[in-house]
Amino acid sequence: MSVDPIFSIDPETIDYNDHNEVKKYIQMFLNIVETLYKENQALRLEIQELKDVINQLKGEQGKPNIKPKTNNDISAPKQKRTNKMKKGKKKL
Repeated sequence: MSVDPIFSIDPETIDYNDHNEVKKYIQMFLNIVETLYKENQALRLEIQELKDVINQLKGEQGKPNIKPKTNNDISAPKQKRTNKMKKGKKKL
C-alpha cells in the first residue's frame, strides 16, 4: 500500500459522525503505518548488514551474531550435586 491516498484526503470533507467513514479512514491509516513499520525494519536490517560489510572491508569485525540463551527444561530446577567425600587427600 502506498502513502499516496493520504494526500488526497481533505479533513474538512470527512463526516466524523459517520462511524463507517471514520472506521474506513482509521483502517487505512493503520494499514499505512503497518506497511511503513515493516519497511523501516527491513531498511534497518539492510543498513546494519551494509555497516558490517564496510567494517569487514576495513579489516574490522562486524556485529557479532549472539543468539539468546534458552533453557529447554524449565519445569524442574537442577538438583545440586552433593559431595559426601571430604575434600583433601585420600588416605591409602
